[in-house]
Amino acid sequence: MQAAHMAQMKIQLQALVDKGVISQAQADKRLAVMQNRQHNGKERMGKGMFRGLRF
Repeated sequence: MQAAHMAQMKIQLQALVDKGVISQAQADKRLAVMQNRQHNGKERMGKGMFRGLRF
């Protein structure tokens, strides 16, 4: 599943590069950050978002 997720992210980033929204260097950097997060187990960014808030 991670491989499929990374493949989809590459496609989306390439679309942004093709449209001129971001540069290829920015896309490469973003992809590297996402790969590092996957390898370090930090794929989900929302963990602990409401920590300390009492409902």
